[in-house]
Amino acid sequence: RIAGAGTAGGIAGGLMAERVAAMLESREMLLLLAGFHISCAAVLYWFPAPRVAGHGARPPEPAPPREVFRRSPYLFSLAGLVLIGTAGAAIADYAFKAGAAETFGKGAPLLRFFAIFYTTTQVLTFAVQTLATRAAIERFGISRTIGALPAGLGAASAVTLLFPVFPMFVITRAVEFILRGSLFRSGYEVLYTPIPPADKRAAKTIIDVGCDRLGDALGAGAVQLLLWAGPSFLLSRVISLAVALAIAGAWIATRLDRLYAGMIEKRLLSEAAAADLSGFEESMVVSGVLESIT
Repeated sequence: RIAGAGTAGGIAGGLMAERVAAMLESREMLLLLAGFHISCAAVLYWFPAPRVAGHGARPPEPAPPREVFRRSPYLFSLAGLVLIGTAGAAIADYAFKAGAAETFGKGAPLLRFFAIFYTTTQVLTFAVQTLATRAAIERFGISRTIGALPAGLGAASAVTLLFPVFPMFVITRAVEFILRGSLFRSGYEVLYTPIPPADKRAAKTIIDVGCDRLGDALGAGAVQLLLWAGPSFLLSRVISLAVALAIAGAWIATRLDRLYAGMIEKRLLSEAAAADLSGFEESMVVSGVLESIT
């Protein structure tokens, strides 16, 4: 529901941006953007404080991120997946926006194109979120559902490498945008389920924010290095790099089911030890659950 609300907001924002670009000057968009940010700040300011259960009992303090990552190498796979995926998205986004600027020029036409593109892709993302994500996770598992993003981006980038025309850049960016906001996001959040809440609070910010921003920086830096190397065959080199990153992301995704099952096994054993399940029947139950997972 949260992801769907975010997508619905993207649809509304795209429609408003298209109308502002068509009826007013481009700088008026900044006023619209400022209004939304002020509204968000007001909502956050008046947001009710969280209720603390247990008569003032405080949740345990999260461990230092270094200690959390040391205890759970599984988190390094999540960090690598986010880092590589964001870098590939940044490269695809550069090729898309460079082609759009060359095709539409500057000003209102370019702004209207972006508004139409992002509104359309948000509508398609919402449709996939609603109709396909749950069925994909249940039928294909977490690994294949998440792997749809690097596989889709790699396939679209490979076709773009063969046919480097602007419509293919649009399709490649749209494929990445739709799959990231639907199948990838839904499967990715499930990966945090077996992580203890305190460890999750410590690691999620590092991965979801730090690695995401670092991926953007690496993607932009790679494009800048290619620009310094010379403009000849720039787009083909950029798209080739996107294909390579997609292959690396797909390889990490193929390992996630096994790593996820291992984390669930570890969590179950930890809970069993805490509950002191020393009886024969309880041991058989835990053994059967673990066997069904692995």
